[in-house]
Amino acid sequence: MAEIHDLDATDASNVARFPENQSPSSLNNGARALEGILARWEEDTNTSIAATLSGSLLTLTTGRASLTLTGTTSNYIADLMVGFTLGANPNTGPLRATINSIGPIEVRDRRGVSLSSSVLQSGDRVLMVKDAGNDYFRVLFPETAVPPVAEQRAPTVQVFTGSGTWTKPAGVTKAQVTVVGGGGGGGGASSSASTRTGTGGGGGGTAIEMLDVTGTSSETVTVGAGGSGNSGAAGSDGGTSSFGALCSATGGTGGKPAGGGTDVGVAGGAGSGGDINLDGGSGAPGQVAGGNSAGGAGGGSYLAGESQQTLVNVTGQAGKNYGGGGQGAAGTSGDNTARAGGAGAGGIVVVWEY
Repeated sequence: MAEIHDLDATDASNVARFPENQSPSSLNNGARALEGILARWEEDTNTSIAATLSGSLLTLTTGRASLTLTGTTSNYIADLMVGFTLGANPNTGPLRATINSIGPIEVRDRRGVSLSSSVLQSGDRVLMVKDAGNDYFRVLFPETAVPPVAEQRAPTVQVFTGSGTWTKPAGVTKAQVTVVGGGGGGGGASSSASTRTGTGGGGGGTAIEMLDVTGTSSETVTVGAGGSGNSGAAGSDGGTSSFGALCSATGGTGGKPAGGGTDVGVAGGAGSGGDINLDGGSGAPGQVAGGNSAGGAGGGSYLAGESQQTLVNVTGQAGKNYGGGGQGAAGTSGDNTARAGGAGAGGIVVVWEY
């Protein structure tokens, strides 16, 4: 029995039912046969066929008796479409189908992925098509036969201003880590009758890295402290910040005291191990003019601008958050008072989670 796949897209080639000079009775029979071909195709694709499902085995019988070219699953008609309504039970695993007693053949989703349990439910109207190059059917409808794409996780952030442990939240596979070292303390001004200035502390370095944390559950976080500003003496260096052994950033150098070579600045810290590594700003030397003095500005960091120069006869101000160097102290002639440079700002570790 001929079916719709036997028809030719070229009109003149369809001569089996309508030969030239045929008798009226054969014309009637040819027209009826053509109507039967169309009706069987429509029935097989409008999802009206009742299909039974036992476990993962689907069984259905189509109106078209011949759906394979040689009676095997590997020779189904090219781009064959079959529709059916599913019976009482959902599938319990990768689905297979027996059609007109031939099979079983696997049934997958429209992307060619095996169907998981209970994706197809009782009463679902299903339309599937034979894959052109593989020995399985693809479900075109309903869309419930396509496993939903996982919702994208909203980014979260953990901020460390003190040392601790980063613990990966559920669902996180990537992390962008920014580590900033502590700022160096500003140089102090000694007790002296001369005009004197301390150098500002250097800013903390920075490392920024995007990490694959699929196989990581936690990492040790170290946050470098800001260097202290010491009375009449050099400032202390800022501490190093790190994210495990993956990336780190050293702190800024402590500022020099008055009379300790304050005509030159001090270096900022440096990042290492990151995709981007940045140096902190240098601590600036102080200035003396006309018997007046100003302590040096503290160096800036990736997250902090540099501090301003101090006024005369004052203690240096603290560095700016995060990782900024402290200001140098200053004194004028006849002041005779020791003063401390400003403390450097502590570092920080910021972890964005995706």
